[in-house]
Amino acid sequence: MKMNLPTGGMHTQILELLPIYEKTKNLRISLVVKYTEYRPISNKVDICTIYKFKNSKLNTVYFFLKSFYEIIKINKRNPISIININSYYFNILSPLLIRLLFKIPLFIKPPTNFETHKEEEFMLKPRSLLNKIAFYGWMVILQHFISKRKGIYFQAINNKIYRDFYTMGFDKENFIRLPNGISTNKFEGIKRLHKGEVHFGFIGRLLKSKNVERLLRVFLNYISEYPEDKLFIYGTGPEEIFLRDFIHENKVGNNIFYMGFEKDKEKIYSNLDVLIHPSFGEGFPNVILEALCAQAFIIASDVTGNRDIVHHGVTGLLFNPKDDEDLLKQLIFYKENPRRIPEMLQNAKIDVAKKYDIEKIAGKLLNFLQKRINAELCEN
Repeated sequence: MKMNLPTGGMHTQILELLPIYEKTKNLRISLVVKYTEYRPISNKVDICTIYKFKNSKLNTVYFFLKSFYEIIKINKRNPISIININSYYFNILSPLLIRLLFKIPLFIKPPTNFETHKEEEFMLKPRSLLNKIAFYGWMVILQHFISKRKGIYFQAINNKIYRDFYTMGFDKENFIRLPNGISTNKFEGIKRLHKGEVHFGFIGRLLKSKNVERLLRVFLNYISEYPEDKLFIYGTGPEEIFLRDFIHENKVGNNIFYMGFEKDKEKIYSNLDVLIHPSFGEGFPNVILEALCAQAFIIASDVTGNRDIVHHGVTGLLFNPKDDEDLLKQLIFYKENPRRIPEMLQNAKIDVAKKYDIEKIAGKLLNFLQKRINAELCEN
């Protein structure tokens, strides 16, 4: 089987899957990406990086044209069995056109459920009327055209996406309920480098949808009672200016630290006791799986994706992402109940190993794809 994985960005999940793919017989991978730090350990993976123009509105059009050309080149050199893409929005255009022209099966993995994506497009970002019309139009095309065509398959990474597929009338033979996975021994033996005070942390893109502003506001109240504890923010994005101004204006530079982008995950998790994941909506956040493998405690918003992984009071704590008091309550619970935490961390470790081991996930995924590819071959 030859698989092609064109994506708009290099997702953590692909990085987790690639070492498994490299060990799989009769499988070749070609990556068509905007950026990746991945370096193949075998000759079974080829990478085509499409560099974008800096600060240009032509990037989307350029990526569509360039990826279309690159995928055709790959197919001509070594025929592709299936195209996999981690998007159901405009990044799908070039793979979809290739599906229509060359009858190559297409496997789509939506990163979030449709309601969450709509909220991010309309509520949490400034969008023009034209953008909104384009979004609704695309959703109609997805539901009534793309989802009905033969040879197009889908992965539901959380329960909400799975229910959406049923509600939108997708053929149940054309999609699979399969979450993201992780190498469960990824951070085995990681050591905390500090003692005494609690180190809370946020890891991710600094976007409005990640709810960092609320986290900062709540933590300001928290340290009025527990001034020894600290919050570390890892990531970059549009909210960086607000973050820096908040720290400066409230004079909390000894409690809240902006760390920027940090490539070394072990360095991050050795510094954190608790990961706070406050976003308004998620698909299936790999950062939570990573943190659990590193034995960091999870305090996350009670939203789709997060609640698929974290069970409140059993493997972590959940809170209403629109309620400051609820988040503050969970921070205080962690601080005031040290005897409860080890049991919850152990429960989480068992849960991740049982449900999200990457080798099991990869096996189920490849089995699903192989059956669909074989079915396509029989029909043709």
